[in-house]
Amino acid sequence: MALSRLVLRKSLLDWLAGARDHLGFQDAPFSHSAAIGSYQLPGDFHQDPADRMLVSTARELGCPWVTADDLILNYPHVKSIDARK
Repeated sequence: MALSRLVLRKSLLDWLAGARDHLGFQDAPFSHSAAIGSYQLPGDFHQDPADRMLVSTARELGCPWVTADDLILNYPHVKSIDARK
């Protein structure tokens, strides 16, 4: 199966800065406590370390995580928003 690639008309950094400004998002810092929390998530969550870190950070910051990942969307211990809607 071929991967679909997003083609940008400007550099990735410029595109991300414009999207962040347009949508009003802020960068979320990765902290030591979120890293530790990624190994202490409540309930049953899968073992992908990147997903665990992202979920732990969202929980620490008290903000929703925007994703199309059903494993995260169905995890009851983090507020999430379905990016496909």
